[in-house]
Amino acid sequence: MKKHTFKIRWQDLDANRHVANTSYMSLGIDMRMFLFESIGLTQAYFEEQQIGPVMLRETYFYLKEIMPFSEVTINLQLVGISEDKRFMKLRHEYYSEGELSAVCNFLFVIFSLEKRKMIVAPEQFLEAMEQLDKAEDYGPLTKDEIKKPWINKK
Repeated sequence: MKKHTFKIRWQDLDANRHVANTSYMSLGIDMRMFLFESIGLTQAYFEEQQIGPVMLRETYFYLKEIMPFSEVTINLQLVGISEDKRFMKLRHEYYSEGELSAVCNFLFVIFSLEKRKMIVAPEQFLEAMEQLDKAEDYGPLTKDEIKKPWINKK
């Protein structure tokens, strides 16, 4: 399982003295960058390919508080890739004191810095993604699943 452990700092807290939701996002970003590096998707690779990952949607479910100065371990799983290889869904699970504390599902695409638009993920990127642990609900992403939050069908 791809995972990384972080120490919660004072600046990660909100007014209620537990981890702020913006800190969950920041920790998740750091986790993804550590992960990408570990599977060969380095900053040099992104620069050479003139691409970058772009987050389209993040959905958090908070289950248990993460307290000041504790450690949080975040794992990452592949939930699915669309058939056209444009959309990818990953999941972070945040653990504190051995208990699942939060879950984040996120949808992202690969963005061409040259064309300034979403592109099909390069083969090397897709091969690296396949190295990730698969989520229990892993499967191909459907168009409905990708667009669902933005479409209000009447």
